[in-house]
Amino acid sequence: MLEPSRTIAITTGASEWPLLESFDAAPAFAKAAANIRGYLGTGGLGIPEENVLDLFGKPNSLKQYEQIIAFLDGRMKKLETPHGENLLVLFFYVGHGAFFGTARDYCLLLADTRKPLESDTSLRVASLDRLLRLRAPFSARMLFLDCCFAAEAASIMQGAIEQVVGAKTDEILESSPLDRGVALFCAASARDPARLADRDTHTFFNWALFEALRNGDPLKPGPMSLRHVADLAVAALDGLGQDGVPRPEVHVPRQSYGDLAAVPLFPNPAAPTKEQPASADDGSESGPADEGGPGTGPPVVAEAAPPPPGTNVLLPPTDEFMYWKAVTCSADGRYYAGPRTSFGTPLDWFSIQVVEAGTGRSVRDAFSRNLRSYQYGQVSSRGQVLGLDYTGDLFVTDLAEADSSRLLASGVSIADFHPGGTLVVSGRQGGLSFHTPGTLDEAATLPQFPAGASFAFSADGSVLATFGMGKGVQLWHGTERGRVWVPENRPFADWTVPAPRLGSALSPDGTALAVLRESGHVEALNTRDGSRLWQTGGVIGPGHPRICYAAHGRSVVVMFPGVQRGFLRKRVDTGGLGILDAATGESTHVLPATALMTDIKPTPAQDGASLLVCEDGLLRLWSVP
Repeated sequence: MLEPSRTIAITTGASEWPLLESFDAAPAFAKAAANIRGYLGTGGLGIPEENVLDLFGKPNSLKQYEQIIAFLDGRMKKLETPHGENLLVLFFYVGHGAFFGTARDYCLLLADTRKPLESDTSLRVASLDRLLRLRAPFSARMLFLDCCFAAEAASIMQGAIEQVVGAKTDEILESSPLDRGVALFCAASARDPARLADRDTHTFFNWALFEALRNGDPLKPGPMSLRHVADLAVAALDGLGQDGVPRPEVHVPRQSYGDLAAVPLFPNPAAPTKEQPASADDGSESGPADEGGPGTGPPVVAEAAPPPPGTNVLLPPTDEFMYWKAVTCSADGRYYAGPRTSFGTPLDWFSIQVVEAGTGRSVRDAFSRNLRSYQYGQVSSRGQVLGLDYTGDLFVTDLAEADSSRLLASGVSIADFHPGGTLVVSGRQGGLSFHTPGTLDEAATLPQFPAGASFAFSADGSVLATFGMGKGVQLWHGTERGRVWVPENRPFADWTVPAPRLGSALSPDGTALAVLRESGHVEALNTRDGSRLWQTGGVIGPGHPRICYAAHGRSVVVMFPGVQRGFLRKRVDTGGLGILDAATGESTHVLPATALMTDIKPTPAQDGASLLVCEDGLLRLWSVP
């Protein structure tokens, strides 16, 4: 949980804008700011008064920048942390967010914002991000933005990273080697306005935030992460049953040292005590219940039988300086691929390494001449290799082509191969495109796929799942048209359930969908009718988890990667793997890791009983029951 003495907070915003005719005053903004101030002090986090800077309702953007700088410098000097080491900075804005000027700068309006200098008399998000990053470069920074189009701030901060990625490695390491990252909790997406529940009482976002913080979660032992708080806030809004209420979003544009939004920082008033353990069935966040199903399973993290033999088999290293953080497997199981680095930092992933399954022999070091930094790589059964860099450029090459590569598309957010070889690409502006195997020419589109949504295939290729379109979860059958797999005109299932935020996985045959919930449990849904097959009742584990089915379909595997103390600095828990029976949800094994984990993927090796695991930069092969 956060240390109040080493947490500093800044609040700003406004409730009226007398110099702008198009923005109406609303007392709800002032009441929202008062809620925040009360929670920061003795009514919640217990942050000392001298660690809080309250600028809400104050005019003059330049003066606010100067006051923030003086406040940061003064508190860091007092706390003897000149660069913000082991310091958490909380920033709260309540009011209006808008785009101004020819450059369409995203700005946070102040009480004296005025024409024709709207952007100059507001807080520019880009300037604010730079100020916090440069004055407290080694700190962890968490921003709460209760305003319209709030998630636009995430793309601005991500853009700042992409500019840095182009710099030399030594300049990067010299400028900010210990930046602990940024997390944002946004009242609305980058395209949606936020809403007032009532102009005199509160904003929807502020109400939901404090419903989560003040009520807590009786199923969650210990403190809550920002992602958990967000999940509770969304559930509170969904419970209102009102149309058109924007869904809050969590974004983590900087996570060099891990996912700050997954760190348990906030007190949980409803945390169960040892005398009164958490209930196994909360009835929340699930699809339509199947009353005749197997029922609720035990916690994922629990006492379990010893791990099966043959776990933790190290693949022979392909390079003395190899570092893996993410991995994919071709549909036929012949190749593994992932971003390669010689330093182990996300700013230095300069190629996509392809290795031969089983032997670990390096087959190709792709895109190394492009001088790009890659998020992840993919390899198809046909030997085509993809690399997606941090700017959204998608490159493609072939294992048979020595050093050549080409830019396939720009502005890409997700790309994956259908098991049959069709390439599916999601753009940052929305839409799915389907590309012919081999030539990768665009053959079909799904234009209604929104920006920020995600998708996944079953291992047999029979089902496509899309998340974040309309109601929450959609499932599609498809057909091959001229060698290209394309979905049917309408989904065969469209569920009104919360879209998975942490992760989800389709069973190999497409008949079940396993979902990670931020409230700490895993549930499996029947893809035919949305009924719940089972639900676990325990905590997933520390860190930002992953989930997948084993390739043979008999087990669901949850990876809890572990966390580090001091806002992701010193290790406290190395996590491990929780293995569940895919039919019942019962925990069969808990396999403790000896290092931090970052990714898992199923592989057909050993008759589908193998799992690829990225563990402290090494690529390991674990066997699963």
